[in-house]
Amino acid sequence: GGFGEPFAHPGLLGMVAAAKSTGCPVELITNGTMLDEETLRTLVRIRLDRLWVSIDGATPESYADVRLGDTLPQVLESLARLRELRNATATSLPRLGIAFVAMKRNIADLPEVIRLGQHLGADRFSVSNVLPHTPEMREQMLYARSLDAEDVEPSRWAPELSLPRIEPRGRREVKT
Repeated sequence: GGFGEPFAHPGLLGMVAAAKSTGCPVELITNGTMLDEETLRTLVRIRLDRLWVSIDGATPESYADVRLGDTLPQVLESLARLRELRNATATSLPRLGIAFVAMKRNIADLPEVIRLGQHLGADRFSVSNVLPHTPEMREQMLYARSLDAEDVEPSRWAPELSLPRIEPRGRREVKT
């Protein structure tokens, strides 16, 4: 997860199957644009535990404003197909999660994105503040003070915390 689209890697489904064969839970996050019929069937067959799909707008226009492409109808159609495949095979896997990157320009869409997700069978939602990678994106942050800690007065209620350095000889120091 993070930057980039995992499904752009030609060997991703094989890697997921290998990870699942270890018995560990496996989750993926995607923008959903590459979820074709074959990929969806494979995800159901290999029993991916959770598929997280980023949906950052509730309308094609607001989605395209954030995701730079008018693909929301295609993504929603793919997720509806995933729901159908799960129902047809009587499985709950992969479970669906919706990831929403909150920004000033899309925060009003959040309630509708949650409704869309519920309609598609999502059982988890993740809302995160945008992490800006350009100066323009910084203006979209909902709470900027987290990046400007020097502007914030220390709380008299919170203790000062100094984490230890890692020493080769195992010395530890914790200062509170």
